[in-house]
Amino acid sequence: MSGNWTSDEKLESSTWRELECARRVLCTYESKFSLDNKSVSINSDNKNVPHILKVGSKKSILQKIAVDIHNICSEKNITLNSKWLPRADNQYADKLSRNTDNDDLGIHGELFNYFNGVNLRRNVEADLVESGVSENCNIYNLAGKMTTFLVDSRSENTCKKYYSSFNRWKKFAIENSLNELPAEPVHIALYITKLIDEQCSPSVVNSAVYSIKWAHDLNGFNDPTENSFVKYLLESAKRRNGRPVNKKDPVNNDMLIDLCSMYTDSSDLLI
Repeated sequence: MSGNWTSDEKLESSTWRELECARRVLCTYESKFSLDNKSVSINSDNKNVPHILKVGSKKSILQKIAVDIHNICSEKNITLNSKWLPRADNQYADKLSRNTDNDDLGIHGELFNYFNGVNLRRNVEADLVESGVSENCNIYNLAGKMTTFLVDSRSENTCKKYYSSFNRWKKFAIENSLNELPAEPVHIALYITKLIDEQCSPSVVNSAVYSIKWAHDLNGFNDPTENSFVKYLLESAKRRNGRPVNKKDPVNNDMLIDLCSMYTDSSDLLI
């Protein structure tokens, strides 16, 4: 099966999308073929998915999907087996997904199309002409490859993280009639203020700032995150929303034995 994510779904984490894929595939096959009393194997190249399917998640949005999958399996008496499959061992399926899904795995191409459409290719060509390299020169044709290599300067996972964070800023900018690229420093400060007010963790705030900085650097714009308001708001996020480390007492052998004794007869997947 294949499909496209909605604009809101694109902003969710990769773990959410992988887990939601598992749920949708299970629902799709259950509606077409009877999976009653069958054993179903789910292989994912996202390490979090098998773990969440086995023990659940502290994040409510992920836990809800895990519970939905568990309920489907419980109702139909389906035995669910899930395991992590490294992408190196999953090349054929990975290739198939690239043919149909451009939202996630084709992130470099999507980045290139977005930034090329905004200003990157135009900036490169303008700099070439200004430096004395006209359109008639042979090396002028290297401009296209240069923009591709510039976007490819970060790893795929780093690009995914930056692009996802930048899209959240872009959504905020569009909703409030602001320019996302190049952005005004005070508008960035307002966005960071919103994240702090929503109790976002310092790591989320840092990711937002780094992604905006990355996009502006990539396109040759002045970095709006160098503004003093933005810098002080980053420190404020650490002080207000940072969570102190509370070390827990270790679980001893007696506790483990008691827990196992309590649930020895349970057939609950999450337990």
